[in-house]
Amino acid sequence: MSLGDMTPKERVMAAIYDHDLDFFPAICPTSVANFECMRLTNSFFPKAHFDAQSMADLAASAHHVLGFDTVMPYFSVHLEAEVLGCTISWGDGTVMPVITKRPFDRVEQFEPPANFLNRPLCKQLLKAIRLLKKQLGGEVGIIGKVVGP
Repeated sequence: MSLGDMTPKERVMAAIYDHDLDFFPAICPTSVANFECMRLTNSFFPKAHFDAQSMADLAASAHHVLGFDTVMPYFSVHLEAEVLGCTISWGDGTVMPVITKRPFDRVEQFEPPANFLNRPLCKQLLKAIRLLKKQLGGEVGIIGKVVGP
């Protein structure tokens, strides 16, 4: 196999399944978001946390700018917290989000929200994944994550 014979996604999948590779993939199982990529894509925090197009543009910079074989359009661990009822301060271009208020004092008070995936932030993240798949032609690995109890 010659160098560059595989697409980034093929390379990642071959590595996962222990198949032959043209070279080892560069992946980041978490997101890659830095101020320079924000500047180059005009996709800054906090907007890139909750706007599908900004999420997709910033995530794609991991491939287009930094050369990774994967992208990841979820830049914090606060989407689930917000959907579960926490109040979030979404930060800015240099500060990551933080939970400022929790929705209950005791775990016994917790009630899961109905239609989790239909909540606005979840819908934006799912839309960002669709945008990335279209933008990258299905040739770059898209990594997802879920954070929760």
